[in-house]
Amino acid sequence: MTQRENYLAEGFRDVDRQNGIEKCKNCLTFIDSLPSFRRYKEETDRLLRPSDGRAFADIGCGLGFDVERLARKTPGKAFGLDASKRFIFEARKRAQALGLANVDYVIGDARTMSFEDEAFDGVRADRVLQHVENPERVVKEMARVVRKGGRVVCAEPDWGSFFIEDGDAGCVEAVSREWTGSIRNRFIGRRLPGLLQSAGL
Repeated sequence: MTQRENYLAEGFRDVDRQNGIEKCKNCLTFIDSLPSFRRYKEETDRLLRPSDGRAFADIGCGLGFDVERLARKTPGKAFGLDASKRFIFEARKRAQALGLANVDYVIGDARTMSFEDEAFDGVRADRVLQHVENPERVVKEMARVVRKGGRVVCAEPDWGSFFIEDGDAGCVEAVSREWTGSIRNRFIGRRLPGLLQSAGL
C-alpha cells in the first residue's frame, strides 16, 4: 500500500513530513463537525470537569478544537500539546483569531512531556494513542503530569472490531483489512484499561 493510499493512518504519525497538511486538516475539521463526535466530545469534557480546576491539557491536540472548547469552559488555562509544528502553528492562529487568551500550545513529544509533575487538574488524549510508538509511555506521562485526585481521560477506537455495513462481504473484508492493517496500535481501545491501571490510574 502506498503512502498516498494509506494517508490518513500513516499521515497522522508524522504530519510535518507530509508534502502538505491540507488532507489532515480537512479530515480533522470534517470529523469535528459530525454530531456523533460532538456528543462524545461533550462526554469527555464532562469527565474532565473543566469548570473544576485551573489547568487542563489536551495531548495530541491537532488543530486545537478541543483546547478551544476547554478554554471556554474553564476559569483557568487550557494547554494543547502536539508533535507537529504545523498543527501548533495553525492552532495558535485559530486561538488568536477567536480571541482566546487562556490557551497555550506546546510543541513536544507526548512520551516525554516538558510539563512539571502534577501540573494539571485534568489531561485528555483523544484518538492519539492509536498512532504513537509506545503508548504505554504516553499514559505514564499523563499520570505524571496530572495532580493527585485529578482526571485522565482517554478515548480510542478498537480497530479490531471495525465494521462496514455493505452487501459485498468480500469488498468489506478487503477494505477493513487494508485500513486496520495500517493503524499502528489497532487494538488500543481494548488495551486502555490495562494501560491506565499499569500507570497507577
